[in-house]
Amino acid sequence: MEHYLAWMRSAYWISVTCCPAISVPAGFTAEGLPVGLQIVGRRRDDLGVLQIAYAFEQATGFGRMGTPLASNCTMTPAQRAGPCGALPTPPARR
Repeated sequence: MEHYLAWMRSAYWISVTCCPAISVPAGFTAEGLPVGLQIVGRRRDDLGVLQIAYAFEQATGFGRMGTPLASNCTMTPAQRAGPCGALPTPPARR
């Protein structure tokens, strides 16, 4: 998607249903970017969604895989010390 808000538009429709949902790792693109799968359950079936997510991760092993991009990472130890690998700060809005 072209930006974060475009992605949020797709997630919004699940949120308004009040149904439990979870995202699980589902592999990587050819470029090494992570891909996720969203599992949505019946209303009030939070436990069922967690059980399905757990079973999916156990069956696929995607949750235990590191991203192919991590092996090519050239960040310094100081950059990696921050939360989420010290993501760059977005520019201030004017």
